[in-house]
Amino acid sequence: MCGLLLGGILFYLTPLKHINIVEPLPKKISPVEFYEKFQKEKGKYLLIDIRSEEYRAQEYPEGSVYIPLNTLVGEINALPRNKSIVIFCESNFSATAAYHVLQNNGFLDLQIIDGGRTNWKKEGLPLIEGLDEQKKIANDIIYWKGQLLKR
Repeated sequence: MCGLLLGGILFYLTPLKHINIVEPLPKKISPVEFYEKFQKEKGKYLLIDIRSEEYRAQEYPEGSVYIPLNTLVGEINALPRNKSIVIFCESNFSATAAYHVLQNNGFLDLQIIDGGRTNWKKEGLPLIEGLDEQKKIANDIIYWKGQLLKR
């Protein structure tokens, strides 16, 4: 009985630093708030653009690193753990998936650009445009994918 009581006390007093307590809902940051912070402290953040190649070819935020969602797991070990990782996508759907992939791999300082490129653009924040030929090809791909989904 004494051993059980002592074990309970030790468990209660032991710091639980080794336990990764994850939040069920992703943390979101408004595009404007992030942009202002990013401009002041670029070295503190890693902005990851996880969109597909055709969306990236159209336009992307300056300073973002391109890691498409379908290759994210293979790039996990290359990501810095000493930076705040912010995820940029077209809206929020893919960013949420990326958020949970990163979270389940031990990354805790994560945020999603709320509303993705859609809100970024709506707020008038700068985007680097792709080359004309890249944009034309990207637009064609997006159009034909949409046509296939309608069938």
